[in-house]
Amino acid sequence: MQSPKGGTEFTTVSDILSQTNQVLFSEEGDLDISSLFVDDIDNTGVDPNTDIVTESVPPSSPSHSSSNSMATGTSADLSGGPTNADIMACLRDINGKIGNIDSKMESMENRLKSLESLEKKVDGFEGEMKKLWTYIHDSSKKTNDKLDTVTDKVESTDFSLGLLNDKVVQLEKEKDSLRNEVVYLKSQSMRNNLIFVNIPESSPEATENCEELVKTFILEKLNVANELVDKIVFDRAHRMGPGAKGTCRKIVTRFRDFKDREFVRKQWKTLEGTDFAVHEQFPPEVVEKRKKLYPKMKKARDQEKRAWTAYDTLYIDGKPVRD
Repeated sequence: MQSPKGGTEFTTVSDILSQTNQVLFSEEGDLDISSLFVDDIDNTGVDPNTDIVTESVPPSSPSHSSSNSMATGTSADLSGGPTNADIMACLRDINGKIGNIDSKMESMENRLKSLESLEKKVDGFEGEMKKLWTYIHDSSKKTNDKLDTVTDKVESTDFSLGLLNDKVVQLEKEKDSLRNEVVYLKSQSMRNNLIFVNIPESSPEATENCEELVKTFILEKLNVANELVDKIVFDRAHRMGPGAKGTCRKIVTRFRDFKDREFVRKQWKTLEGTDFAVHEQFPPEVVEKRKKLYPKMKKARDQEKRAWTAYDTLYIDGKPVRD
C-alpha cells in the first residue's frame, strides 16, 4: 500500500502481525523480533486516528521532519500508538494462546486416538453381538424345532393314552364280566352243596364219619323218613376249616342228586328256635352280597311282604330288587 503522497511504502499493524507470524513459523527461529520493530518504529509515525503509519523521513532533513511533525503530531512521540512493550506483550499473549491451542490439539489428538480405539472396540463388540445373535437365533430355531417335535410326541402320546384308557375301561369290563363268570361257575360247582351248622364234633382223637353224622341229623332234626334218608347219596362230606378246641366246625356235604339237596334244604323251617341251621353254599363274593341284602329282606318281611334271596338277588313279591 502507498502513502497519500504517492511516495515510498509504509508499515501498518497488520504488516507487523504478518511479519510476526513469519518469524514464529519460520524455520530460523532465532530472529530478534524486538530489533525488527525498533528499526521500523524509529522511522515511522503512527496516526492515532487512522492507525496509518506516516511516511519515513530521512534524518538529514530537519525542516521536513519538523513540518511533518507539525502535520501529524510529531513522529518521535509515540504516545498515541503501540510501544515495543505492548507489542511484546501482545506477542507473548499470542504465543501463550498458540501454546494452549497446541495443548488442546494434543488433547484432541489423544481423544481422537481414544475414539479410534473405542471405535475398534465397538466394532469388535458389534461383531461379537452378531455372533451371539446368530447363536441365539440358531439355538432358538433348534429349540423351536425340538419343541415342535415334543409337541407332536405329546399329542401322539395323548392319542395313544386315550386309546389305552379305552382299552383299560374295556379290560375292566371284561375283568368284571370274567369275575362274575368265575363266581357263577364256582357257585354252580357248589350247586349240590349244603352246609350243616352246629352238628356236634367228635373228639380230635376219634375218627368221625361225616356222612353218617349228616344222615342222622337229617333223620332226627329235620324229621325226614328213614326210607328217604337211606336213598340219599353223598359224593362227599367233611368239616370246614382247621379244627380248634371249643369250636364246632360246619359240615359241608355234596349231594349226588340236586333233588335230594332241595328236599333237605326245604326242611329248614323245622330248625326254627334251635341252634342248628341248614343253608346253601356260595362263593365268598355271593355271600357278601347276600349279607347286604338281608336287612332289606327282613324289612320287607316285617311289612308282611313275600321276600327271599336267590343266589345274589333279592326278590320282593316276586319282583327282583336291583341296587
